[in-house]
Amino acid sequence: MKFWAKAKPAEEAIKEASGSILTAGLGEAPYFRQATFTIWENLKSIDAYAQSGAHLSAIKAAYGENYFSESMFTRFKVGSASGVWQGKYVQIP
Repeated sequence: MKFWAKAKPAEEAIKEASGSILTAGLGEAPYFRQATFTIWENLKSIDAYAQSGAHLSAIKAAYGENYFSESMFTRFKVGSASGVWQGKYVQIP
């Protein structure tokens, strides 16, 4: 429950984050939205979001209070993508 209290402000902040193209919560029952999948315009944008505000507060709490038994942060380069997500058309060359 401590995690979810920190997660909600970070979710709201990403909606307004500069350079955020697509965001989706991922997970499985019984714990929904255990992870976040995002696509960003550039590394500068993702680093600015990840290292400030509500997200930074959530990360510090997660590691400081041992919320997780394991974690993984992975970055991939998107070759191409197109489609509609949450009413927004996304096209990545």
